[in-house]
Amino acid sequence: MAFEVYKPYEKEMKVKISKNIIVLDRLTLENFKTKTIELAYDKDKRIIKIQPSKNGHVLGNQKKIYAKGFFNSFNINKRGLFGAQYDKKKDTLYVYLNKELKV
Repeated sequence: MAFEVYKPYEKEMKVKISKNIIVLDRLTLENFKTKTIELAYDKDKRIIKIQPSKNGHVLGNQKKIYAKGFFNSFNINKRGLFGAQYDKKKDTLYVYLNKELKV
């Protein structure tokens, strides 16, 4: 049996993906403070990249990204809760579609 250590102060960033929307969690929003974003996708690694952009999508009510066209364009049909990582130097959020979390 493998034991995992409980670390109450190390919380993982999570992003929820539904049919048309990407929802950022509270921890993600505390780090990623921007009003307009740009979405990109790496098909090989199955990573969504979210970064600030002057001419990008506007964040709806500060935590929702309406991404129906983005999902359709890249044929992304994954739904659920996924692990994310924020790169402070690049001010970029990476969502790992291979890292599905339990609700």
